[in-house]
Amino acid sequence: MPDDRPDYARLRVEMESRRAAAIERSEQYGRRVRAGIWALSLLWYAVGVALILLSYHVPGESLGNVARWAGVTACSAGPFFTWVVAYTIGREHGIWT
Repeated sequence: MPDDRPDYARLRVEMESRRAAAIERSEQYGRRVRAGIWALSLLWYAVGVALILLSYHVPGESLGNVARWAGVTACSAGPFFTWVVAYTIGREHGIWT
């Protein structure tokens, strides 16, 4: 009479390896997301600094003021809203615990 029961040791090893691979993929995805968020924040800082530096080279005081305050806003509000949106989306997808 053939034995139709599965080999539990083999099944356990297979399930553990699948779980370990899934955990590794999840951690890699989380690291990529965090790196992207940091890169986007640094991009906001670079845009802000560029606008502030540009404000010294534009003709007219009013246009310079607009560029300066746009740069200050980009430096402060850009990364803040990037992190708020990333945290909100990450909570929905389980990236942030």
